[in-house]
Amino acid sequence: MEWKALRAAWIRQLEVDPGLPGPGADRIQLCRCVRSQLQFFWPMHVAGSGAFYERLERFPWYYQTAKWDYTHAMGYIREGSR
Repeated sequence: MEWKALRAAWIRQLEVDPGLPGPGADRIQLCRCVRSQLQFFWPMHVAGSGAFYERLERFPWYYQTAKWDYTHAMGYIREGSR
């Protein structure tokens, strides 16, 4: 997914602007783990601005103590892993 398309989607769907792209943003991809189905962005070092994350924190779903994907992902983590 190109940075422009990703940024437009964030703005359109959540009214949150991730800010200017950092190094690597031109190669960003939305990936999905084959085993767990967890979705994540790659490369992982690409991040939004501080203001972007402050805005996301206002959504009640952003920091949750329990989510279905937490429980699902636990099944893929070996005991003693960090």
